[in-house]
Amino acid sequence: MNGFSFMMLLVIFVPLVIVLAITPYLVRRTECFGVSIPSDVFDRAELKAMRKKFAWTNLMFGVLCAAITFSFPNQLAWLAPVAITSYLVFHFIVYLRFHFQMKKLKEMSNWLDTKKQAIVIDLEFQNKRPIVSNMWYLIGGFFTLATVVCTFVFYDRIPETIPMQYDFQGNVTTTATKSIGSVLFLPVVQLVMLLIFLFVNMIIARSKQQLDPNEPEISAEQNLIFRRRWSLFTVWLGHGMVLLFTVIQCSFIFTIDLVWLTTLTSILVGGSLIGAVLLAISTGQGGSRIRNSSNESVDKINRDDDHYWKLGTFYFNPDDPALWLEKRFGVGWTANLARPLIWLIFIGVLALAFLPFLFI
Repeated sequence: MNGFSFMMLLVIFVPLVIVLAITPYLVRRTECFGVSIPSDVFDRAELKAMRKKFAWTNLMFGVLCAAITFSFPNQLAWLAPVAITSYLVFHFIVYLRFHFQMKKLKEMSNWLDTKKQAIVIDLEFQNKRPIVSNMWYLIGGFFTLATVVCTFVFYDRIPETIPMQYDFQGNVTTTATKSIGSVLFLPVVQLVMLLIFLFVNMIIARSKQQLDPNEPEISAEQNLIFRRRWSLFTVWLGHGMVLLFTVIQCSFIFTIDLVWLTTLTSILVGGSLIGAVLLAISTGQGGSRIRNSSNESVDKINRDDDHYWKLGTFYFNPDDPALWLEKRFGVGWTANLARPLIWLIFIGVLALAFLPFLFI
């Protein structure tokens, strides 16, 4: 295993294991393993023990997967994807165990009997600029246009055989014959990525509000910070990826040292994953980890809608007009799978992702 392949696997697998293992600590205080709870029971001893056990179980299995993978460096090409997939499956199975345990505990404890259920909405929320302006994506559009112009200006310098895919060792595994379509492959990928990141930014802005009825003003401010941070990260990541593909396209035309190119790729991939982990830890789901000084007692809770969350993960509510909302378990957003429009959007995004391959 060379240094590059080791580093790439390390920067992908380690942040993945860390963020998934500590997920129970990142969610809102009103949720635990996909089950809604009053925030004042979040720190109870039995719930703390469950979170700790979940984290250590996932961390130990992650270390085991990494150890097995690194023990067979010559089989890295197929063993790394198998290890990552195995860990994801294991993580979900462990989550389900704790989810059903949490549901049973909630039924036995009757936590909701003394609480008033309520829904709070901030009608001025969208006027408070929850995201970075979409106009920033024009910069990525400029890089994409510059890549296209550079490609055609120096078309004669592009080799007749173009590398299209590399393995973990940096070896070329797929090539394409030079043509108008093949040289436009990466610029089209840039365009598709920009559109997807732009769409994600719109989801961040328009997703359903989830405010604490006990502290609506504080939770609204936390949620604004949460959305703005992830929106800024999305813009930064989108432009980083577009710039990387510009450099890769230029490597077909100009002499660019492979070591420099792989180093740039490693920095971008590793920096993005580490940045996402740090952002998740510092902000939490919905801004739950942003400090506040409120000491109010909890007499109201969000409406108990556990029956709409299948396995605590998949939201299915045909009566809810919202298309997007925050995840119950994890950091980020998910979809209301009961809305037909969501499935059309999924199909559209999938078709958009396959668009670049039509050029080769």
